[in-house]
Amino acid sequence: MDGDSGIARDEADAIPPSDDAAAAPGPSPSSAEEGDGGTTRDPEGNWEGAVATAQRMVAAMGDAMRGEFRLPKMEYQLLGRMNRLAADKYADMADFAAGLGVFVESLRGKERALAPLGKHIDGLESQIEALEAVVDRLDKYAARLETRVRAMY
Repeated sequence: MDGDSGIARDEADAIPPSDDAAAAPGPSPSSAEEGDGGTTRDPEGNWEGAVATAQRMVAAMGDAMRGEFRLPKMEYQLLGRMNRLAADKYADMADFAAGLGVFVESLRGKERALAPLGKHIDGLESQIEALEAVVDRLDKYAARLETRVRAMY
């Protein structure tokens, strides 16, 4: 497989050169060796291209992870705003309910203050009913007197 042989070759290249390799004839240690994919090895055996590729890979992974978490982050921000709105609405409802409680208590106080007047009004109504009965009797008596007076003349 091509992928496996590339990995094995990269692993073999990652092994630092031994002292024997430095004494071997060939290019001088100060010259850079060219490898696959444009990677170069400096005199100490570091792979500059591999580091750059790894940095690009880590940056790409970071971008991918940020992209993956962008939508859930937005959803949580939306949920947070919705929760704050709901909390504000519940706070308004609690204030309204507290206001209603105060209003009900004030109405009960007014009812207690007006209760004696209601009893007084009930007493007046009974007196008025009694007066109406007296007026009715007087009207009937006046009518009888009127008929007597007419009968006399």
